[in-house]
Amino acid sequence: MLKMGCVVAAGYFVITHPPPGGAFSPEIMSLQKLNIVPRLLPDVRAGRKLHTIRWREQEIVPGPMLYENAQDASDTVMVCVTHVEKMPLSVVAARLNKSAEWPDAEMLEGMREHYPSIKMDSEVVVIHHLPPDA
Repeated sequence: MLKMGCVVAAGYFVITHPPPGGAFSPEIMSLQKLNIVPRLLPDVRAGRKLHTIRWREQEIVPGPMLYENAQDASDTVMVCVTHVEKMPLSVVAARLNKSAEWPDAEMLEGMREHYPSIKMDSEVVVIHHLPPDA
């Protein structure tokens, strides 16, 4: 299997091994960034958190992405986004094989901490990424 590589320099990244089909265009882009709540950063750093669910935020594409602590901009972690999927919130838990952990009511409550008006039929994006050191 071809592994995607990400190289970051001076705020730009170069995709060293584009995925089959060459989904990245252009191959040099500005570094993308998402805020993340501080309690989730240890799981990202340890490679236990490999995706994020977002609603009505900026577009994220495959390639390097910087997670920035929402309370401390100097606390960051770089990951490499492998793919992004759009789907209703109602199917996210099943797609991520977490239906038992995230029943609908719990999923909705957790997402409303960040997005108070989100609903189960809201279209979200699931951003998948590699562990930081991959």
